[in-house]
Amino acid sequence: GQFWEEAWKLLGSCIGTIAPTAAVTFETWEKVGCPPEFDTSLGTTYETGEHVALDGVVYECIASLSGRCNQAGWEPATGQFWEE
Repeated sequence: GQFWEEAWKLLGSCIGTIAPTAAVTFETWEKVGCPPEFDTSLGTTYETGEHVALDGVVYECIASLSGRCNQAGWEPATGQFWEE
């Protein structure tokens, strides 16, 4: 969503270097494996501090109002404010 950076913090990759381009790389997430995949249906409520994965990249819900993390326009890594 367009406000994702206000709700989510990118923590790194949980599966290694991310495609589509060789120029895009992420730090490796410090924990083993990936957290649960982000619910793109927006049916899951995420609390501040919860971790999700989306396409192998880990995000942390950082919204001061945790309900924002599952609202349309606040999804991790999408929308007009996403920079590759």
